[in-house]
Amino acid sequence: MPQAKVCRHDFEDMVKSPTMGLREHTADFFTLATEQNIPLHVFSAGLGDVIEAGFREWGVPGSYSILSNMMEFGDDGIVTRFQVSGEHGPRLQPLS
Repeated sequence: MPQAKVCRHDFEDMVKSPTMGLREHTADFFTLATEQNIPLHVFSAGLGDVIEAGFREWGVPGSYSILSNMMEFGDDGIVTRFQVSGEHGPRLQPLS
């Protein structure tokens, strides 16, 4: 991704595509879980930055955490690398 000069705003633009979105009733599920005080944890082997941008764009309600691969960005907003922890590959980082 650093070679492709991917920027943070690229993720935000990506989730605005009509081909991306939540499955039917997903927002209802998040709302119900919030109303019932059920904590939600989203685990993904994908890119947490895209999930986070999508949840913001689609107005996903409630309280949740995302555990996924995250990117690091330079001051210019361009991806510099995956966040890593030691020699064990991409770090899964919770977002709340």
